[in-house]
Amino acid sequence: MLRLSDNRDRLSVVDDQIGCPTYAPDIAVAILAIARRIGSVGWQDRFARVVHLAGPDEVTWCGFARQIMRLKEKSVGAGWQWTLFQPPDYPTAAARPVNSRLCCERLASIFDIRLPPLEASLEQCMERLLDAQS
Repeated sequence: MLRLSDNRDRLSVVDDQIGCPTYAPDIAVAILAIARRIGSVGWQDRFARVVHLAGPDEVTWCGFARQIMRLKEKSVGAGWQWTLFQPPDYPTAAARPVNSRLCCERLASIFDIRLPPLEASLEQCMERLLDAQS
């Protein structure tokens, strides 16, 4: 989004797909916590089965892009102009999933892990990305 917003006046981002963006360092911290838990208590049958790991906050892709642009504006300052968003109508050969959220209840109940809110993780991510661009 940052690179596109630097090169275009207008972005088109779908506004009908919901997901839970997840910051890679948050995933790494959670995986290490799971490994430490299993290492400290040993394997238990209740650990078996699928455990989903995703950010806790749902947002459309367009909403996510808007959050990114707000943080960019806050960081870069008044000289930067907002990118205009247009929810597009993308024709695709296959139907897109409208809702790709994952249920992370097992992650919380079995391993007592809850990922940070999107706002906090996105701020950290944007800080790193914008610093890297400087």
